[in-house]
Amino acid sequence: SDLVETWLNPKIDSNLNIHERIFTHASQGRGKGCGTFSLPTRKMSQQRQVIQEKYQMMSMIDVTTPEFQYQLILVYLSSNCPMSQVVDDLSHLLIPEIRTIITGDFNFDKKEVNALTVFLKTKMFTKVVTWPTHSQGRTIDHCYVSKCTKVILTRHSPYYSDHSALCIEFEYE
Repeated sequence: SDLVETWLNPKIDSNLNIHERIFTHASQGRGKGCGTFSLPTRKMSQQRQVIQEKYQMMSMIDVTTPEFQYQLILVYLSSNCPMSQVVDDLSHLLIPEIRTIITGDFNFDKKEVNALTVFLKTKMFTKVVTWPTHSQGRTIDHCYVSKCTKVILTRHSPYYSDHSALCIEFEYE
């Protein structure tokens, strides 16, 4: 399970526990951050974090199945964050030779064009969320997949959030 727009104090909330899950996060404080609860049987490598005042990202590579490795990058962008800096940090996280999913709360609508959307387009990422994901009718939670990565998205509307939850499944060829 992956979480974005966390409300964690990085100095206090680093040891959240759910039975049989390992918690890692990149948090900057109230409403800023992302995290994941993963199964201990998942083999994750090259876990890296970017924690800035206006944006947080975390990257991990799942090597559980050697023939189907993938990189997951979770993103939380505050409103009016410096997109050129986001692009610079994201470019250092990306590993071009493996499948990649970039997902999270981008806090801009899917129709907006900015330095990040231009960068992802040049890297041949496809935007796969097409429906509104926020209670105000905007699509601010995005999912981008690298070339040759096929996913099935299911949207859920949890009672405890003003955002939709996305279930992302790989479509094996």
